[in-house]
Amino acid sequence: MVLSDESKGYILVFFAVFIWSFGEILIKLLQNSVGPFSYPFLRFFIGSIFLFSVLGIKKDFSGIKDMMKNPVLILLASVLGLGISHVLFFIGISKTFANTGALIFTTYPIWTALYSVILLNERTNLKLKFIGMAIGIFGITILMLSFTPTEFFNIEQFFKNYQHLLGSILALIASFLWSLYAVLGKKIQNKSEETNNTSDYDLKFTALSFLITSISIFFILIFTPDFEAIFHYDLNTWILVLILGIISSGVSYYLFFNGVKYIEVSRGISLALLKPIIVIFFAFVILGENITFILLFSLGIVLFSLYLITRNPKDNQKE
Repeated sequence: MVLSDESKGYILVFFAVFIWSFGEILIKLLQNSVGPFSYPFLRFFIGSIFLFSVLGIKKDFSGIKDMMKNPVLILLASVLGLGISHVLFFIGISKTFANTGALIFTTYPIWTALYSVILLNERTNLKLKFIGMAIGIFGITILMLSFTPTEFFNIEQFFKNYQHLLGSILALIASFLWSLYAVLGKKIQNKSEETNNTSDYDLKFTALSFLITSISIFFILIFTPDFEAIFHYDLNTWILVLILGIISSGVSYYLFFNGVKYIEVSRGISLALLKPIIVIFFAFVILGENITFILLFSLGIVLFSLYLITRNPKDNQKE
């Protein structure tokens, strides 16, 4: 049985999302050892080394210079979409639960769909996409404001939940910025292919953006306490950091971009709806985080919104 290009795309993105699902768990395990700036620096520096090593094995670095012909786009994608988003996400996760942060971050298909309409002119299923966006925002709002009205009058409880709200907001901003990275990656690919059909484009773009991100974060990192702390990590911390950099970053991002070249980025990324389910399960098993009614209720609303956003209009005809 020969798989269609669309099927290949969905399979690759599925595996990328599955690997990503452990990112929040790793952040929680590392948050007492690794800081908000050392985290993205190490993650993407190690990831870039891995990906450039793969290119070295293939002996193929052609086309990387052509990507730099779009310096504004690649800087925005790398510095803002990857670097800043992951600094904010790390801080956000440290102030809330891994399962909550994962669900909020998973709203990136909502923002990706919006960016795709504006930047990539992907205009299929517009009506359902905008309805889905509105429903998804409603579901996330419920999760972010998940404390009862009486807690507003309990100062201690309010400030405890304020930290949860702040972490949730930072995770939401991180999601908004990361979706920009995904869409700009597709836009740069489209521009590059107009003049040069680069082989292994996705691998090269991911490696380059990782390197640019780590360099930009490094110039901030050296002025923070995070930098000196790197030299005092124990063996367990380094093992988790290497897993985060090689597996959760290098392998997963390559799979993602290799997958979305076969399908619309807004549809391919729809498999992200599996991520919060996986994270909720492993956060319960590994971190002991509770699975609350509000979490499950918000999860249902968000999953329904993502279903609407990624629904193919042809499905209606089949019905």
